[in-house]
Amino acid sequence: MTIPVTMETHNSTLKIWSAYNKSLIDELKVMQQAKWNPDEKCWTIADSERNQYALEYLTGLRTSPDKFSHAWTTRRKLFIHQEEGIIFAITNRRCMLAFEMGLGKTLCAIEVMEYAFLKQKMYNWWLVAPLGAQKEWKRQLIKWNCKLKFVVVSTYESLEKHMEATRDENIPHGVIFDESVKLKNPSSKRSQVANELCRLVRTNPSIEGGGYIVELSGAPAPRNPIDWWHQIECLQPGFIREGDAYKFRNRYANIVTVDHGYGPHKEVESWNDEEVERLGKRLSPIVMVKKKKDCLNLPDKIFDTITIEPSVEVVATAELLLDTCGTGALALERLRELSDGFLYTEEGTTIHNRAKLDIIKELLDFYHTDNGGPGRLVIYAAYQASIDMLIQEISDGDKWRAERIDGRGWSDPDILGTFETTSVLDNNIVIVANPACVHGLTLSQTLCLVYYSNSFHVDHRIQSLDRRDRPGMDESKATRIVDICHLPSDQYIVDKLNQGISVQNLTLDEIRRIYG
Repeated sequence: MTIPVTMETHNSTLKIWSAYNKSLIDELKVMQQAKWNPDEKCWTIADSERNQYALEYLTGLRTSPDKFSHAWTTRRKLFIHQEEGIIFAITNRRCMLAFEMGLGKTLCAIEVMEYAFLKQKMYNWWLVAPLGAQKEWKRQLIKWNCKLKFVVVSTYESLEKHMEATRDENIPHGVIFDESVKLKNPSSKRSQVANELCRLVRTNPSIEGGGYIVELSGAPAPRNPIDWWHQIECLQPGFIREGDAYKFRNRYANIVTVDHGYGPHKEVESWNDEEVERLGKRLSPIVMVKKKKDCLNLPDKIFDTITIEPSVEVVATAELLLDTCGTGALALERLRELSDGFLYTEEGTTIHNRAKLDIIKELLDFYHTDNGGPGRLVIYAAYQASIDMLIQEISDGDKWRAERIDGRGWSDPDILGTFETTSVLDNNIVIVANPACVHGLTLSQTLCLVYYSNSFHVDHRIQSLDRRDRPGMDESKATRIVDICHLPSDQYIVDKLNQGISVQNLTLDEIRRIYG
């Protein structure tokens, strides 16, 4: 059906006149700065890139490309899902690869870069990624012998500094956003800076059709659909019909008015499942989703809890902490320190408890090559002092080489390459890591992940659990997940995290109920 429309540009505004048509009005109402002008009997919208895109789509001037319209021959051995992701990105130029962790998104992005360089002479590429992921990128570029180097490598927080130094003649030909979920908040400074960078890439005058924007996400189904609104907005403003995150939320969520004591406000009660399902189909021309169960033969995960009965002194100390800590957050921290073997008093003395360390020694013996083990082990500890203690304890012997990955960085930049090299299995290596610092790492040669202590955030649990599920793992052998629990709160935290629930906001009363 064709609807006659008249449009005029006035300053930075578009005025639109048409006969009454509900479908057209519904489209106009959700555009950027949409407003009905009763005096001129027309709709006004912002003369912006996103509105121009939406209008072109409505008038049939813009259609979605065939996602398999390009061919690309590579010298590397790829999985079928990786080949599909590469062709999808080459065809669309601006897209998101929403692959579950471990499906090889980094290699897909490397292939796209090389195609753009060799076939289209696009050599100016930027990488925006968390600091930990940058180290993994460096290792992957060496591993896959990539000849093209990034012109700029930046964290999300330092991107503004690099933007300020960019001249018109140095606009990137392409940019890769690793862990693109960091762009989910449209009002944050880093998201606004990233959006401006994307605008420059999309409109790069030296490239017909604009440059590449490739977002890499390990979340094929975000728990909050709003998280995708601004990520898609960076790729192509206007692809999502709603002109802002607020309108987007109202379409996909069931909204209720609540009052928590500081005045009534609206918040999301639940998500409209039918609309969210349609959202996935709606985004398919610009987002490719891949899940591990559809792409890899994953070994089973065997969850094992080792429970250590606390001594009378430890129980008494835990009860004292619950009586003296003023907040739930502080109590959780202090109880985790106690469980791990530490307690700092006002006098500065430390109570040391070796219960968990003795379990670690048993596991180290079991997985050592001398006893038929793989010679590879990963231990997670969420408390900085626990990592220090574990490193010292393991290094005191001469059976294992212990390396750390935490907020202080990596003790050896090449450790991951050595860890993954099966030809040196006589060199027994244990990685001691903070579960919050392992995004993007490949640890496929271990058969066991040990949680000396857990983070309180479910995302850290999910990320750390999936470190072994990578191409190259031994698919015939199950992954053993060991949680060492010493206090009632340890087991409670494990149970909640495995249910997909973070616990950092527990109240003091809730923690006291755990202890009866």
